[in-house]
Amino acid sequence: MGATERAIAEIEDLAGQDIQERNIGPLVAHVRGNLAVAAASIARHPAPSVAIITGFFLADGEPPNCETDGPPARRCWRPASRPSASPAGSRPTW
Repeated sequence: MGATERAIAEIEDLAGQDIQERNIGPLVAHVRGNLAVAAASIARHPAPSVAIITGFFLADGEPPNCETDGPPARRCWRPASRPSASPAGSRPTW
């Protein structure tokens, strides 16, 4: 495993930590390994667009509940996801 793969695996591990004990294990297991595929798809696209979707209902939670930190989390991701360089004529659409 190269440095890029290790970094991506570490990001997935960090994102998958169930710090607030919300029973996210099934979701983490379901999406593990997809971060690199998603990033490559965005990087290949001639005019990429990304939506950050928050506020999931956790049907498998005990008890079932809503994930409520979506809007603050979205605000944190927005500046972190700004492109460092955009092709001429393109700009992010926030």
